[in-house]
Amino acid sequence: MGKSRSISRPRAWRWLRRRTEKPTAEAGRKLYEAIGCMACHSTDGTMEGKTGPSWKGLFGSERALVGGGKAKADRKYLRESILDPSAKVAAGFEPKEGIGMPPYAGVLNDAQIESLILYIESLRQP
Repeated sequence: MGKSRSISRPRAWRWLRRRTEKPTAEAGRKLYEAIGCMACHSTDGTMEGKTGPSWKGLFGSERALVGGGKAKADRKYLRESILDPSAKVAAGFEPKEGIGMPPYAGVLNDAQIESLILYIESLRQP
């Protein structure tokens, strides 16, 4: 039997950050699974067992924000939400017990962020 080798989380994140691929929705889908987005966000509209909004129909939707105001879930909003999730929190998705989505600034590179956005965009409602 071959030995499997695990690497520490910080080392794994550095490896992930260095990977660059052409941004595609498919690369975004793979990242969604690889970095654990699926633990909090569904892609089929379900909310059961999830702490973050579903990505189905998210792109282009109007988001009511904690503290008032609204934001359109466009490319700029999604990028900001990935890099700094506490900048504009959608109502109903406030961090619970101080735990919320971690920031991915410095973890994901631009191509990976763009791939995630393309994947979210591919899940928009017709």
